[in-house]
Amino acid sequence: MDDLLEAVGMKRRGFSEIRNRTETSDDGLFSRHLSRAMKRGLTSKSVPVNTSHGKKRIRYEISDNALRFYYTYVYPNMSALVSSEPERFYDEYIGDTLEDFVSFGFANICKSYLEAITRDVMLGNVREVGRCCYVDKFTGKKGEFDLALLKDDGRCEVCFAKLSPFPMTKDDIEMGTRLAMGIESVNVESVGFISVSGFEDGCEGILIDGDTLYRDRAIFS
Repeated sequence: MDDLLEAVGMKRRGFSEIRNRTETSDDGLFSRHLSRAMKRGLTSKSVPVNTSHGKKRIRYEISDNALRFYYTYVYPNMSALVSSEPERFYDEYIGDTLEDFVSFGFANICKSYLEAITRDVMLGNVREVGRCCYVDKFTGKKGEFDLALLKDDGRCEVCFAKLSPFPMTKDDIEMGTRLAMGIESVNVESVGFISVSGFEDGCEGILIDGDTLYRDRAIFS
């Protein structure tokens, strides 16, 4: 089980990627281990809101942030942790990727927030909140939006979440809006933005700042 959780690590990964990272050749055995981890609440399955993309876009992640930290930084580097000074261990094994680690957790917080306000009937007619997969018609490359609200009529509101010490800028909003509205494989109705540090003056649209997330924290309960 430890090897499986180490293979998942800080990210959201697909079945084959996790299996390959564990160097397991038996699909049946690996499936049983993964199912056991989900039943114990150690991992969870992430399915795109636009499920037409099928099983190949299903991803798995570690459910708890403390466990995710342990299996990303501590468990794989246990020998170095024992023998190194704390500052050196941080510099060598944590510092370079900590921002990515925290950003992933922030995106999950934003997802929980959007799910909560949906349950509270503040958004209405939202069927599901989660990842949204797409194919770029110009490059043929597959991609995904981390956050999207799928409406009952099949339209989506795409949401970009940013964890940064700096406010989101007009350029950030314009770039995100162009990207989302330019994807023809997804019926994007509107685009929203969540920025923990707020927005620069003059920004317009569907905007949620860190103060709003904190002020509305009661809806999580």
